[in-house]
Amino acid sequence: MRLSETRPQTGPQSGYAGLVTALAALVLVAVTAGVTWWVMPDANSTTTVNVNEIKEISQLSTVEYHITEYYEETLTRKVLGFIPDRKRTKGAVYVNAVVTGSVDFDQAAITIDDSGNRPSVAIMFPEDSFMMKNDIDEGDIVKSDVKDPLLYKAITAEEWTRMQDAALAAVKQTALDTGIKQATARNAEKMLVLFLNSLGYDCEVTFEF
Repeated sequence: MRLSETRPQTGPQSGYAGLVTALAALVLVAVTAGVTWWVMPDANSTTTVNVNEIKEISQLSTVEYHITEYYEETLTRKVLGFIPDRKRTKGAVYVNAVVTGSVDFDQAAITIDDSGNRPSVAIMFPEDSFMMKNDIDEGDIVKSDVKDPLLYKAITAEEWTRMQDAALAAVKQTALDTGIKQATARNAEKMLVLFLNSLGYDCEVTFEF
């Protein structure tokens, strides 16, 4: 049995304010490294862009889901190996997790076309480029005995591990069911298009996940 609560939100780099922050951070990185490529173009000019610059923007784009999962299991025992124990216990595992969705730019296929009046960049992220991880701190997993304790044997470590794994699997499934892949794609596309448009490039971003 599982109950869940999901509170999706984009990472700190998403949205208009996030874009400004991301671009400012990228400018700071460029200045620190002595790179001189960053020039905000006017309507009739472009600034040369390379793959590493696109990768930096892509890595800044993340989506965060705050998820709470609850998994419960009723356990039974047998006395002397064959007499059912009339007592029952419910082991419960609570998990609070921050699930982060991002894209693996190293797997992206990039085409930069500088010919013609308006240069363009085409980026395709394959199915395996979607990444998802759980950030769980100490205390974010809580185990609890519910109702009467078992008379002959307490909940074992193996049973707690099984219930915990089930709760963590439910966290992952909840994130997928509530659209973390789609939100990650939308956020990455928005960041990349705005960044490349600001440099005078048309941009097309596609996702296979």
